[in-house]
Formats: sequence, C-alpha cells, structure tokens
Amino acid sequence: MRPDTSLSMLRMQRARAILIADQPFYGIVSLHLGLVEDSTCETLWCNGVQLGFNPRFVRGCTELELKAILTKMTLHAALGHTWRCEHRDLKLWNEACGYAVAPIIEEAACRLPGKFPRREEFDGWCAEAIYLRLQTEADEAEKGSEDEEKSEEGGGGTGSGMGAPGGPESGEGDDEPSDGESEQDPQDWRSGVVGEIRPAPADCDQKAAEEGVRLAAQQGALAHGDLPGALGIAIKQTSAARVNWKEIIWAFAQASFKSTDYSWSRPNPRYIGAGLYVPRLQGKQTPPMVASVDVSGSIVANPSLVSAFINEIDGINSQTEPERLDVLYVDVAVRLHECYEPGDMVKPQTIPGGGGTSFIPAFAWVQEQGENPCCMVYLTDLLGSFPAVAPDYPVLWVVPDLTGKYLAEPPAVPFGEVVVLPAFD
Repeated sequence: MRPDTSLSMLRMQRARAILIADQPFYGIVSLHLGLVEDSTCETLWCNGVQLGFNPRFVRGCTELELKAILTKMTLHAALGHTWRCEHRDLKLWNEACGYAVAPIIEEAACRLPGKFPRREEFDGWCAEAIYLRLQTEADEAEKGSEDEEKSEEGGGGTGSGMGAPGGPESGEGDDEPSDGESEQDPQDWRSGVVGEIRPAPADCDQKAAEEGVRLAAQQGALAHGDLPGALGIAIKQTSAARVNWKEIIWAFAQASFKSTDYSWSRPNPRYIGAGLYVPRLQGKQTPPMVASVDVSGSIVANPSLVSAFINEIDGINSQTEPERLDVLYVDVAVRLHECYEPGDMVKPQTIPGGGGTSFIPAFAWVQEQGENPCCMVYLTDLLGSFPAVAPDYPVLWVVPDLTGKYLAEPPAVPFGEVVVLPAFD
C-alpha cells in the first residue's frame, strides 16, 4: 500500500473520530459505513454500506472540509437515499438528494468544499418530491429545446454542461491516468458538486444493512439529544415514506366492516364472467360505505392521484362487499353521486368539478340519507371548511402530499384520522 494512500485513510478515520465527538448523530451513523479507498472516483461516493474516497481528493481537503463532506455523505445514508432511488435516474436522483440535504447541511454549519447547490423552494421537501419537480423541469426544457430547433435552421445543440453528480466535468489533462489515479489538478473538484450516491452492492443484504443504519441513527439521535429542526423533519419523512398508504386504507375499511368469513357457495359475481370463481364474504352484510373525492381545482389538476384513489376503493368494494358503495364527487357542492353494488367495478366515466373546496356538503348528503355508513374515506388536500360537528361514523382523510412535508408532520383535522398519500409514489 502506498504511504500517501494509507495517510489518506488515517485522515478519513480522524475526521470520523472528530465527527463522533462534535456531532454524535452523524458520527455514530458513519461507523456503519466501511471506508474504501477508490482512486477511480472523482471525490467520494456512498452506497449505503460503504463510503469510498479518492486519496488525492482527501489530500486536497482541509480537516474541516473532510468533516463536512463526511457529514453530508453520512446524512445520505441516514436518510436512506441509496435505497430510495429505486427505478429513478441516478444522476437526477443525486441532484434531488443534494437539494434535500442542503438546508440540513447549512443548519449544521458545515463548510463544504466544491459547489453547494441549494434552492430554497425545496427546503423541507423530501427527495422524491424534488425529483418529480426536477424531472418535470427537465421534460419542459427538452420540449422547449426541440421547439427552438424546429424554428431555427442549423443551430447544432450543445451539451447540458452538467458533470457527473459526484464530481467535475472531464476536461483537458485527464487523458492519461497514472497508477490508477486521475492526473487532473486535485483542486479541479472545487468547481463541481462533491460526493455522489451509488447503488448498493449486488450481494448486499439490503434489509439488514438498512436496519443497521436505522438503529445507528436512533442511537445517534439519543446521543445528540434533540435533533435540529431540518434534520428532525427529514428523519420523520424517511420513516413515514416507508408506510404503505394503501395498506392503511385497507386496514381502516376492513376494521369498519362486519363480515367475518369467506364462502365458496356464493362466489363473487364480479369474476364469474371471466371464468373465475372467487369466494365472497358471508355473514351480516355491512352498512353502506362512502368514498368522497375532492374535485376542487387543486385535486383534479393531478388526475393520477384521483385514479390511484379510485383504484384502491374499487379493490375494497370488490373484496369486502359493503351493502352499497356511494362515491361522491365534491367541491363546494356534491357534483356527482355514483352508487355501486357488490361486484360492480368502480369506474367513473367523467370527473366533474374544478371549483373551491368544502367538506360540509359530503357529510350533509350522508345525513340526508338517514343512515350512517360504516365509514367514509375522503380524498382531499384539506384546504376547505369542515362541519362544525363530527359525524357518528369513522372518517379517514387521504391527503395527497406534493412536497413530502406532510410525511414529517401530517396536517391536523378536527375529527377522523389522516393518511398521507405520496403524490410521487
């Protein structure tokens, strides 16, 4: 092993020791990341179980800068950014995660080397929501570029000018590597974003590794005391993002239904036409269920949210078979009422609305029927007026979250329960 390389490892270990003493949360989590020397990378990378670094990069950093960049990479691990990438474009995901941790890093007063991009509009957003916005912006920019090319003759396009998420652009002087290391000026990385997120190793036990980091984060939080605001919010978002909102809706609905068993003697009529005989619930038939859909402008502007909600309600109706399923489409009034019987498919032909928001009409409609439903599930952004008196039946508010902020702090409601529906799911 080359002396300067082992010295770089010692510098990283020292930076981690200082971090444990100064900021226990980051220091304890960092102990779960194995340090790996990697002369082929630009600066550093983290894959959830390892922290790789270029020895030349480490030699070019001050002790404060090493501590800061170690904080940043540890934060990505603590927030599960490696595991949460899933099917997303890795380069764009790196950019989104950078914006997500920016306010936390700034709050921690870290002196990061290289570029430190931040957009204050993203403060408090989770990485998934930021990614969705960046993806939309990229699509709009590409469409604008295509339109411009069509309107002009010639005009060959230029590249985006963006380097890899973890380092600077490749430039002159990078043609011939020596002894496995880049020959570029070790200070060139200061013009780019330092550190990148990489996929976990193929042979990694993701569940075990993720659990290890989660437990380390809990230990770090206890050692640190009260976590700073931005970090505390991000940790809550990470935990809430793992909750399956669909399972919550199903559990809520099933708890309201009274049917207790399945029977093959009365197959579910919905599937008979396809030659499938599926058992149906038997026992005392449950009261009607109500599903209310907020069709104000802010909700109908995102039809995928409404579709996802309707699909789940359709599944609940087919499996639990309430006596009747009433679906209400409401803005400042009940614009449409659809009634479904057991075995029917919930599939609205049109989605009306687009006005303001009031929850009062839906509950007034139920009261006019003279029979309480087993429950009401209401899809809405909660930007409306509530009834003065709580109903006598359980209510579940399904709230779309376009930024990820509700994942950390679900909105308050005067009655019922709230489940957050990640709009980026």
